[in-house]
Amino acid sequence: MNNKKEHWGLNEFSERTYDYLKIYFPEILENATFEKSDSGDNFLKIEKKCPNPNAEYGIYFGSDDEEFTVGFDCYHCHFYGFAEQDFDSELTNAIQLIKDILNNEVFVLKFVNGDRYLGSQIIEKNELDSLDKIMQEWKLKSNEQGKIISWDGQFDKDVEIKNESPTIHKSNGGDSSNLKISENKNLWQKLKGLWS
Repeated sequence: MNNKKEHWGLNEFSERTYDYLKIYFPEILENATFEKSDSGDNFLKIEKKCPNPNAEYGIYFGSDDEEFTVGFDCYHCHFYGFAEQDFDSELTNAIQLIKDILNNEVFVLKFVNGDRYLGSQIIEKNELDSLDKIMQEWKLKSNEQGKIISWDGQFDKDVEIKNESPTIHKSNGGDSSNLKISENKNLWQKLKGLWS
């Protein structure tokens, strides 16, 4: 939507968010609109369609309830203004997550049993060789599997549990291979505890 924010009647938090994005991530604003919140105020909403047909939903960003929500496919997370964090750092983290998704640095790993959705988390590209550890943490049963969804589909894979060790299958029918376990402690691991 090419309307100017002044016509949207955004709440104060969303106006501040809009102004910040205009400086630090202006290209995302071409997908900006507004939506009425439960309280009756308008909040900033950004949706970007995903080129990957395997993704259920594209990028979502919202500034409702004085928090930032970022979503991709079936995963979403919230960035709050905790006492030790401030507006700028929370919004910077939300923007970085969006950029990492768009640049295929972060993916969604969702867990399913047939067509039934069980849950999801984000993983970084360097965690692709740690999938067996991640799958074990979810305590999946043999009939359940993981699906990696990337922004452009380049890294999409199905991950199945077989003999206590997951096997990777490329979504395009490519070869499968067993993965090595490696430990990765990084920003996303720390942030995952904050996300739903």
